[in-house]
Amino acid sequence: MSRSIPPALYPVVITQDRYTGCYCNGEWIAVARASDRESDLSRIDWVLEYGPSAGDIEAACFWGDPPSWIASGPTPEGAIEALIVKAAGEITAEQP
Repeated sequence: MSRSIPPALYPVVITQDRYTGCYCNGEWIAVARASDRESDLSRIDWVLEYGPSAGDIEAACFWGDPPSWIASGPTPEGAIEALIVKAAGEITAEQP
């Protein structure tokens, strides 16, 4: 990996995509701030049960417009790199 993970993204969890990249174009998923809450679950628990891990239709819809806290890549390192790039874009977009 070419960059270190920004502390603001911790904890980061990496998991294999249930659909091996069919909808997210990457076999691995990186979840930023994985212990933060989504509905009544932590983000990682939500990811493993809903959204990208749900049925085909739900997964396709989820990856059609994914939240800023998740990214995918061809390898675990690639997923982390995609998450870092995505987070950098979010930070840049928020600056005046």
